[in-house]
Amino acid sequence: MKIYLYINKSVLKIDIWRDYVSAASECNRADRLSEADLLHLFGVWDLKASRLARKARKMGIPYIISPLGGLSQWNMHHPSTKRFIQRLCYQKSMVKHADAILVTTPMEMQYLRKLKWNFQLYRIPNPILTHLLSNADMRDRMEEVYGKVLSRHEKFKAEQIRRLIGDESPEHAILRQLLQIRSRMPHQNIPQKYFEVLHGLLHDTDYDDDLLAEQIKKLKLLKFSRRIFKVMTIRTGLTEGFMPVEMLSDRKTKTIINYCRPQQDKKDGKEKDVNTSSQPAQD
Repeated sequence: MKIYLYINKSVLKIDIWRDYVSAASECNRADRLSEADLLHLFGVWDLKASRLARKARKMGIPYIISPLGGLSQWNMHHPSTKRFIQRLCYQKSMVKHADAILVTTPMEMQYLRKLKWNFQLYRIPNPILTHLLSNADMRDRMEEVYGKVLSRHEKFKAEQIRRLIGDESPEHAILRQLLQIRSRMPHQNIPQKYFEVLHGLLHDTDYDDDLLAEQIKKLKLLKFSRRIFKVMTIRTGLTEGFMPVEMLSDRKTKTIINYCRPQQDKKDGKEKDVNTSSQPAQD
């Protein structure tokens, strides 16, 4: 899992938050939002952060906020006029739509519960202020929250797709995976495993080709599916005999190829490009 961090510059001017953010930054970081699985924002009174949060939502990327005391009762009202305008224009919406809020103190937790903007609250103390938690412990807890948020996000997407498709069948399983791949298009980043799952379904399950082709057309997935099948000839070695519709190669197909995320090498943790055109992908 890759995390894209956005850190408000004013946060780095305060010693306890600078050290806290420095410790939290030792994660598997993404250099660009499009490469990330999750966005983590440090600080809340920031128009740029709110725009980044909106962009992440459009791209299908969940985001987390660490307010760092910014949502305390005092900070919510001083200076009163400026804070009122900021809350009205962007801050409340940014906090409300966050997939999780990470707080550091019981007082902050209590106030946010009372505020009722977002109930996905997790308390992770600042190890700079307590000896009961080390930097490593804090990062472990953050990783745990990251995992929960991503799992919840994937389940939500799966439920949306299930409602669209209906009851389970071999054809529906293939359609669901096609929609899962399409959901990553705004993200501009499609994991290799998504293609491998689809390859397995097309290669190993007993589905009705004509019925599947009809359902693909009904869901207006025809051109997208044809492009995906072409991509899979490169990414997983899929052959024409396992395609319910004819593959398509055009400019958008090349765009999808560029969105394919390299598979991670389990031995050294490095990413490598995977081209299995001669062999089907194995689980």
